[in-house]
Amino acid sequence: MASIFLSYTTRDKDGSGRLWSQRIAAWLREWGYEDVYLDKDPESGTPAASDWRRVLHSRLAQCRAVIALCTPEYQASPWCMVEVGIALDRGRLVFPIHLGEEHLPGPLQHRQAIALDEAIALDPANADDAKQRLQRALTEKISWQEKLRWEPLDHSRSARRRPFHRCPFPGLESYVASHAPVFFGRDQQITDLEALVRRKCNAGSGLLLLLGSSGCGKSSLLGAGLVPLLRQGERTGQPWLLLEPFRPLRNPFAQLNDRLTAAGVEPLPAEPSAAELLQRLDQLRQARPEVTVLLVIDQFEELLTYKADGFLRLLAELLRLDDNRVLVLASLRTDALARLEQHPSGLTRLHVAKNDQVLLQPIAPEAFQELITKPLERLGRGIEPALLQALLKECASGGGDLLPLLSFTLQQLWEEQEHRWVSAEEEPPPWQDLLLADYIIELKELKGSVDTAAANSGWLLKADDHEGLLAVREAFLRHLVRLTEGDEPSRRQARRSELPPRSLAALDCLVNARLLVSTTASSTKAVAEEDTAKATPNVSKEPTLEIAHEALLRTWPTLATWIEEGREELLQRRRVKRLADDLSVAAAPRQRRQALEQLAALAAESPASGEHLAVRQEAAEPLAVLLIPPPEGEEPPPTAPEADRADAALILALIGAEEPLSACLADETAPVELRRRAAESLGLLARRSGDLAQRKRIEGQLEAVLRGEPLDVRVVGAAGWKEHDKRLPLLQGTSRGVQLAASAELPLLGSGPGRVVPMLTLTALEKGGELQITTEVVEVPVWRLPLPEGEQLELVMVQGGEHRIGSPADERDKEAVLDWFAANRDGCLDLQTRKPLDVEAERRVELAPFWLLRHPISQRQWQAVVKAVEPVE
Repeated sequence: MASIFLSYTTRDKDGSGRLWSQRIAAWLREWGYEDVYLDKDPESGTPAASDWRRVLHSRLAQCRAVIALCTPEYQASPWCMVEVGIALDRGRLVFPIHLGEEHLPGPLQHRQAIALDEAIALDPANADDAKQRLQRALTEKISWQEKLRWEPLDHSRSARRRPFHRCPFPGLESYVASHAPVFFGRDQQITDLEALVRRKCNAGSGLLLLLGSSGCGKSSLLGAGLVPLLRQGERTGQPWLLLEPFRPLRNPFAQLNDRLTAAGVEPLPAEPSAAELLQRLDQLRQARPEVTVLLVIDQFEELLTYKADGFLRLLAELLRLDDNRVLVLASLRTDALARLEQHPSGLTRLHVAKNDQVLLQPIAPEAFQELITKPLERLGRGIEPALLQALLKECASGGGDLLPLLSFTLQQLWEEQEHRWVSAEEEPPPWQDLLLADYIIELKELKGSVDTAAANSGWLLKADDHEGLLAVREAFLRHLVRLTEGDEPSRRQARRSELPPRSLAALDCLVNARLLVSTTASSTKAVAEEDTAKATPNVSKEPTLEIAHEALLRTWPTLATWIEEGREELLQRRRVKRLADDLSVAAAPRQRRQALEQLAALAAESPASGEHLAVRQEAAEPLAVLLIPPPEGEEPPPTAPEADRADAALILALIGAEEPLSACLADETAPVELRRRAAESLGLLARRSGDLAQRKRIEGQLEAVLRGEPLDVRVVGAAGWKEHDKRLPLLQGTSRGVQLAASAELPLLGSGPGRVVPMLTLTALEKGGELQITTEVVEVPVWRLPLPEGEQLELVMVQGGEHRIGSPADERDKEAVLDWFAANRDGCLDLQTRKPLDVEAERRVELAPFWLLRHPISQRQWQAVVKAVEPVE
């Protein structure tokens, strides 16, 4: 797909036409023209064995300008005259160049030509003047976008016998860098922004915010307009160096490291300092140390949505460093500006000269025609005049979602035409017009295009059962949509594994319809991977789903209805997120305590409730962060009190978050009391879990700790007690966790043999002033006893018969024990002889079998037990 078509004849006796076509092609590439068509060029020319006439017609239809190398033989060539005629007929720019004597064909005689005389032909070094004239003429007429290459075919979209032509309209997704050759309608705004960036770079550093409402085109202007233009400036020696743009998503540090790694720079550590980041950026500009590094961040509001406080602080500290030579260029929704200005990082409170804000104005009405027609012209396509007028009439009505809707509608019209072309027996010409009939009948006009696309996707056919439809609704309301602080619905990214399994088939249909975006293992946004994404270990490997554009929240009637019906649920989830934000170790203690109490109450709800799911979705990560022990160092960062961390473990158990609890239990650097809480919480999680495999997994993990770390210490002074206190609480908590996990499967008393449960026993023997403390795991059968009011108690049966009790004489200092009892307990004297009674002596006793309740009970519960259990004979 060529922006410049070189027209010449091979009939010249001296071969000057071919010679000069090759030289001029080299000039054009030197000037940055990526699309140059020269028929004999081995890479961009006419493919072997193809119909060269059809190829020439196609290239002429798609080019922006024709350079005609005129010789006496040129005018005599019928095909050269056809090329000139087609170019003029289709309104292409034609630049005549005469070689030697002036021989311009009739259609070009009224145009100013550039002369390359015989002397220049013999010595190309004399061609500087003509070369500069040609460069100036092209620069005046051809925009920077039209110099770029456009990949014409999309082989990935069809397995049919013909590939699709790649659509120049991205639909609901944003334009990205690869769309720059077909991105029109914003030329003045792009130029103004480029000039502002130039001034900021000359000043040294700062923050530049591109503000605008949802759907106004910020991401497209940045990705397909400003960034490609800055790339061209970077290659021509402008005072900047551009790091590949990125969206923060859930993990901005991973996204930044992805870009640093792609640029050949070592990634940042887990908790980087501003100096470490500056050192990485300095590595980028080793060859040009004087330039300013551009950090381009799209959808900057995601740093606020996902509470990326550390990343915002890092940027603020970076911009405060002396001689940092860094410019942060970011797009931001206008409704998020106040939150950013209030952020404790103080990022927007830098010196006024270092902080600029540009409000993106709505696209001018006269630019809509350019936005619609120029991409089509670039690809040699057209649009039916009646359809163009209909679209322009819709555009004149305005509306916040106009741009994404227009792009989506044009994409649907393009693909409707492509399907006809791919299915046709006879190949139609590639410049077939977009049709009004498709717009009115197939798409039901601009406002109906989204609903029509959704209906045609087949998602309803695959989710037409009631449960399936509820699953799709749940996927949107609980995972793919959120409410902003201004109560406006907004999209959010969700991991595929989080979504209801029953919804996935229907959601995949919506992905195929381009209404949802599915990211792959190495991507950060479905349309950005083709330009920038390179997989690194820092980027999540789990696929995600995301609504293609927030306009869908308002323009798809089904989704808009669900959002309105589920507004209370969305509000509840936002409230939970606010509570989750208060869990930070930097929050006020009372604020964090109140948040934990409220989250615990919500987490205790039924697992199917909206409150429970909201806590799991919004608070699981900050709760898990509370369990992470602070790094060792001279000045460790502040941490939450042990009570708060213990409550965090409890809430994680209530919402079924196994992974952070298991990680805490396995972390030998964590405080022992926290590991104890993690063990008990894992047991509670297993008890509440309906997943048998999960329950068995947790039981196995806890039992391994219980049996694998027995206590056997001799307590001598403070050191012995320190070792005791370091190890025993973990074993006690693990034992409690095992019992909690096992209690989910205890049989009812009388319904069968009791379940054997491992339990911890402890023995402490005093020998010679030292205390020997040991633990052992015993296995005892346990049952459940149901009470009339639905309560269930846990019991262990002690078998009847002869038992040995007391201590052997060699285990203790008998006289010392007797003297101690005599001195301290009157009840230990024989009432007749008034001599000390050896109550600890080893002896055999006959006992009837009896039940032992494992936990303290109330008097009311005891009365219920007495009535429920007959005495054992």
